[in-house]
Amino acid sequence: MQDILIIDDDDLVRQSLSLLLSREGFVVHSAAGGREALELARQQAFTVVVCDIRMPDMDGIEAVRLLRQELEDAHFIMITGYASEEAPIQALRLGVDDYLRKPFDLNEFLERIRTVCRERRLRRAADPYRELFRLAEYLRSSLPSWAERSDAAEKLCREVGESLGLKDRELAAVCLAAHYHQLAWPDRAERTAVPGTTEPSEGLERLAQLLALLGLPSIPNDEAGQLLVGAVELVHGTSLETLNLPAGILDSLRGVHERWAAQTSEAVSPARPARLQIVTLGRIRVLVEGVEVSDAEWESARARWLFLYLLSRRGQRIPQERLMEVFWPNSSPERARRALISTVHRARKAVSIPDAILRGDRSYSFNRDLDYWWDVDEVMGAIRRGRAHEVSGKVSEAVQEYRRVDALYRGEFARECLDDWAVELRDQVCRSVVSSFETLAALLLSDDPAAAERQAWRALALEPTAERAYALLIRSLILQGRRDEAVRVYQQCVRVLEEELDLMPGPEVAQAVAAIGGSPERQPAPR
Repeated sequence: MQDILIIDDDDLVRQSLSLLLSREGFVVHSAAGGREALELARQQAFTVVVCDIRMPDMDGIEAVRLLRQELEDAHFIMITGYASEEAPIQALRLGVDDYLRKPFDLNEFLERIRTVCRERRLRRAADPYRELFRLAEYLRSSLPSWAERSDAAEKLCREVGESLGLKDRELAAVCLAAHYHQLAWPDRAERTAVPGTTEPSEGLERLAQLLALLGLPSIPNDEAGQLLVGAVELVHGTSLETLNLPAGILDSLRGVHERWAAQTSEAVSPARPARLQIVTLGRIRVLVEGVEVSDAEWESARARWLFLYLLSRRGQRIPQERLMEVFWPNSSPERARRALISTVHRARKAVSIPDAILRGDRSYSFNRDLDYWWDVDEVMGAIRRGRAHEVSGKVSEAVQEYRRVDALYRGEFARECLDDWAVELRDQVCRSVVSSFETLAALLLSDDPAAAERQAWRALALEPTAERAYALLIRSLILQGRRDEAVRVYQQCVRVLEEELDLMPGPEVAQAVAAIGGSPERQPAPR
């Protein structure tokens, strides 16, 4: 069942759309404004959010920006009859998926909703572990300093799971949980009563839902099943000791932890975290000596954006006039100069490192000599090294670097900032990451088609028109014996390319489709 949220202050529009969708079998919730919608979004997830732009309590652009933080997987459709010409551009930059002007055809509106929901069902069918990966990605975003260790943790936990005879699907759940075992490790007493952790009964209920998703009939009673219970509970923050697991299971997990810590402490992370850690892919976090700079400490969003802008220039001296033009384009020179001085002061104060921002002769720059770590630099560096390894024929080293990209990329760069400089860098990083996901899928395809499938989906989530990702996804499904799903993915590719680019799939997709055998519903036409 698909849940739809309608946000519109016009009672007639809201009720009409709700009635239309309800008759189609959708579960519809409605809100008369942005604040009411936020309350609903904090209580449950929605597949589609339909939002008007002009509302009295909060405009639709701001409402969508806030709702994006609560509903990362939702499809957003903006509707209006009054917005300026800039509103569609603003909405698209914010990540709105679709845009309709009043009056619009109700049949067209309904078909768009149906299409979105069909795509979601297709993706869930093609990736039965989607919910587990979603949970994993969410938790990973809150643990940047541990993200790089995921592969080693999974490898070690897989060894234990295989020795206990876990089936593939059970093993997948365990390996995902292994990434985040430190969230509620049984030896850490302070984690046994953290506010917001899941009660054992709630955790088991959630486990039952995940087992149903994985196609397992019930919670198994054998030793492997109990390990699976423990693994899922680790994902949800419940202490293992509250589950009363047998000592042998607990010892196995402790053994994984000890071996993982020994093997990864020096191999994939520096012995000491950087003094300044800057996370900008996904939720923005700036940490000084391990302590996050709060919103209140920044005092204004512009202080944060100015700091990130200087960071993104990588030590280049930026003239004051350029900064004034970027951040205060409509202010007088004197007013912009005063605002710049004030904003630099706020940024320095927030970061609390006096020489983080250097002042030159009528210019400012980020101090590259600091002990700092920035996820964008790490991602782009891993991509460059991966490409170099490919050229040198070092496939395993290339795979390792691209997996590092996969671990570090947790969302768009500074997605709340709509300034041109941020949009440009966001697009640049996204294009590079999509290419790395596609390359990793290609490198994994023959030996691990399931892993290649996941990477292809990751690429398509960022760029829905990525033909190479579609071709790799189709090939990975064929190698796994899932021909029907491959055909459905091909049909989705045809529709998306027609709608977005007015094109048919090219030779790479055509070659992948040819491996299916038979004739899909629509063959690609020459370009």
